[in-house]
Amino acid sequence: MQRVYAATLPSTLVFDASPGLRSVEVIEGNNESLAFFGQWDGRLNEKWGFTAGLRWSQEKKQGQFENLYYRPNPLDVYKVLGVQPAPHFNESKTDEAFSGTLGIQYHINEDAMLYASYNRGFKAGGVNLDANAAGGYRQNPDFFPGAIPGDPRYDPEFVNAYELGLKTQFWDRRGRANFSAFYNDMTDLQVARFVGTQFQVLNAGTAEVYGLEVESALEINDILSLDAAVTYLPEAQLGEDASLGPVLSGRRFAVAPELSGSVSLKLDKPLNDTFSLVGRINQQEQNQLDLDPEAKRRYSATRFIGKTGAEKRYEDILHGEVGYEKVAFDKRYVTNHFSTTLQSGDTNAYMSAPRTFGVTLRGSF
Repeated sequence: MQRVYAATLPSTLVFDASPGLRSVEVIEGNNESLAFFGQWDGRLNEKWGFTAGLRWSQEKKQGQFENLYYRPNPLDVYKVLGVQPAPHFNESKTDEAFSGTLGIQYHINEDAMLYASYNRGFKAGGVNLDANAAGGYRQNPDFFPGAIPGDPRYDPEFVNAYELGLKTQFWDRRGRANFSAFYNDMTDLQVARFVGTQFQVLNAGTAEVYGLEVESALEINDILSLDAAVTYLPEAQLGEDASLGPVLSGRRFAVAPELSGSVSLKLDKPLNDTFSLVGRINQQEQNQLDLDPEAKRRYSATRFIGKTGAEKRYEDILHGEVGYEKVAFDKRYVTNHFSTTLQSGDTNAYMSAPRTFGVTLRGSF
């Protein structure tokens, strides 16, 4: 460890990263939830229907951090860097709110329906469960008298969601096509990020998302079915907020590509009373994908997933896949990434799953 830090940190920095017990930490969280809700779905006449729902929620969350022991060496590398030992805390957060839904449907005929809906959403706040949630070494009043720890809590988020859409069936109801336009207006959106030595959730004052979505399914014949979907997100943006800092303020959401889509072909062919041949091929496309809230790199992802094999049934007692293959075309892509701790300009990335073969056997009794 000493060599790792020596190769990373400035040569003028004097520190001790020798092996041994550094700290004993206690991090604990608790959550209590209470809710009352109800929903009514009804028809006004043959053409018009409605949905109305209301929910009251109360969330109580508690989180704490304490260093039971931290080695006293003043040259400990995390003390020199100002990271640890951090201030202890024991905080709680209680939120309550009404949320609900209101919608109306117009049945054009038996195979087509127009709808409009409004949803009010609520996500409770909480306490960041991280050793540095209340600050670093220099914010610890146990070592720096008069230092003021930070507040590890974050606020609830709210969303007003509006949607207009059309749902259709065709080809003797073997096909389905749904179209929707949506707009979400968010307040105090909870944003999770990694800041080098700390995972934290903070609130973005405002954010908005709007776009279009099309999804469809088709039974081509008795053994083949096709699914496809496309989502267009011209806007998925955090509002300008100085408290977020210059990197996050006004930034597009992570993992919210402007255009994404998928297509999947599925096979289910009974061979006899015992065996069926099953298979699935799926392709997903995403353009200009930000995988981290603060990332300065963008990716376009293409995912190929294949699954083939034979399926055997034993009168609902035993069911198994003789074989399967995932990621059939062996393509690699980035699934997530973040900035490397204490190494400016460097990025860590998590890659997709490798090509996989296997056998699955399931049983029920």
